[in-house]
Amino acid sequence: MKTPNLKNAVEMSELSADFEALDHVSRYYLLFPGDYAKVCVEFSDHKGYTGERFWVRVTSAEPGQYRGVVDNDLEHTEAHGLRYGDLIAFDYRHIFDLAHQSKLSEWVKEIEDGQEP
Repeated sequence: MKTPNLKNAVEMSELSADFEALDHVSRYYLLFPGDYAKVCVEFSDHKGYTGERFWVRVTSAEPGQYRGVVDNDLEHTEAHGLRYGDLIAFDYRHIFDLAHQSKLSEWVKEIEDGQEP
């Protein structure tokens, strides 16, 4: 498992009025295996970039502590070493966005069954 240098979304929101982090409860308690978290790896200047955001599919979740698999191709692998499929650890401070796969699956099933989600 890799432990990349991830940007702190909470700290970024405290330092910039232009950046708003997700609420604490969502980041700390509301991610489950199968859900997705968007994180950002930080690196030294590479082709004018110092970070890259990407989605991680959560495989293990304890309140505030997560493990997951990188779930998209990355542009700056040579700068940070991460690739699609890598297992990484992260915590609630690193979450920029989230998508609940479990809820999406429930909605799809309800629609398929002719119900309103």
